[in-house]
Amino acid sequence: MTAANQSETHIKRLNELATSWDKQSPLVSCDKFTPADLRLMLECFAPLQDIIRQIANGSAVSQPKTVSVQTNSFEANIAPEPQLQRQLEEANAELARLQTRIREDAAKIKKATDDIAKQNTEIATLLDNKNELKQQLLSAQQQTEELQQEIGGLHKQLVHFQPPTELQTLRKDTALAHNLGLDLPANDQQALIAMVAVLSQKDNLERLWDNLKERCEAEKRPVNTEELSLLTSALGWYNHNWKLRPFQLLQPHEGDSFNFEQQQKARHQTDGESLSQIWLPGLADGAGKPLRKTLILTR
Repeated sequence: MTAANQSETHIKRLNELATSWDKQSPLVSCDKFTPADLRLMLECFAPLQDIIRQIANGSAVSQPKTVSVQTNSFEANIAPEPQLQRQLEEANAELARLQTRIREDAAKIKKATDDIAKQNTEIATLLDNKNELKQQLLSAQQQTEELQQEIGGLHKQLVHFQPPTELQTLRKDTALAHNLGLDLPANDQQALIAMVAVLSQKDNLERLWDNLKERCEAEKRPVNTEELSLLTSALGWYNHNWKLRPFQLLQPHEGDSFNFEQQQKARHQTDGESLSQIWLPGLADGAGKPLRKTLILTR
């Protein structure tokens, strides 16, 4: 029997004896009272100890009092077994270790939870970036398709390219091309680029007009259709960069009165005050000021 079980048995028996003690009378039978009960009462039963103490001191025996079993003192007299003490200490040490581990695991779980939340945020950001890049890719693919279609259209135009009338005029009129400083390449596309680049400049536009004037006066004729088309196109190329204040052609009508400020007579004619022929339209700047007067004949 262990110390714990023995302690419970003694406490129970002591309570029974205490009950009998309170109800004692001459008629009460004590057949069940054993020497072990006597020893138990001598060791732990306070009222009996008081009576013995009084007898030893020569005092009168007092009336029995209500018994209050001192279970705590009884338990205190029972020394715990060394093995139970060691097991208790080991259990306490194991409990402390487990509590420490629980705290460490809780800290690890919190850190893992924080890391997961951070990773979830990063994943959400990456998904947003992925969707944005996907939209940009779709937009770029659409633009690429459009550019490929444009390139295909341009390629077809180049394959079936027909040089414009102005370029054909300058290829035939080599003298005029030379006077304008144009060395036209054999490739029509490159020649077209060179022609537009040169004639879209103000000085070369005025030089073209001067060349046409000299030709009209030398040959005593108005500008022909091809020459006028070249002059008109050159003016348009120049005005491409000056849309707010474009240059313009001065084109009076036959029968109008001669205006010295805007018109000049061909050099082989000096009389007449009414316009009879328009040989070459004049040039005016964006404010309408004549840069080159219209070449005319009068009657």
